Amino acid sequence: MNTWDGVHIDNDMIYDMAEDIDQLEDDIEHWMDPRYPLTAEGIKIDAELRFSPNAQKLLKMLMKDLDINSFEDLENAAEKIVGHMERDFESCPYAQRMRKAVERMVRFAMQNTIVTDLPNSGRVRWVDELTRDLYRVMKRGDSIEELHEMAGDLIEDFIEEAGEYAE
Repeated sequence: MNTWDGVHIDNDMIYDMAEDIDQLEDDIEHWMDPRYPLTAEGIKIDAELRFSPNAQKLLKMLMKDLDINSFEDLENAAEKIVGHMERDFESCPYAQRMRKAVERMVRFAMQNTIVTDLPNSGRVRWVDELTRDLYRVMKRGDSIEELHEMAGDLIEDFIEEAGEYAE
């Protein structure tokens, strides 16, 4: 029988990493701010190129070729393309094998991980909540499906937040 040496991750180290992530998010937000000189210059250059006569002519030709006459047509075309890509990926045997292999590894890790304590000091509240939720998921029988759902929710929240910031 094999034995596995465990790895102890100190809760303060988890909090330090979370604070680093928060700082990175703040830095990215600052960098994306249109009042930031580098970003303002990038927006100016982008607008000059995008609204140049040649770029507009190319865009009109492309929209005509794709029979896109409105924003709604563009949305519908994008949804069709994304749906087609999702179906192709889901039916791809290589992608299916990769998904199953990753799920097996994650399942093995969850079944063989011993958690002795969870962060709960409130230093970074979202870390406390995330680790508690991950621990709860690890101990359930349908953990892979719940992890998929949890990851999907996190990604969706991130995309929504990014979209709100972009507006």
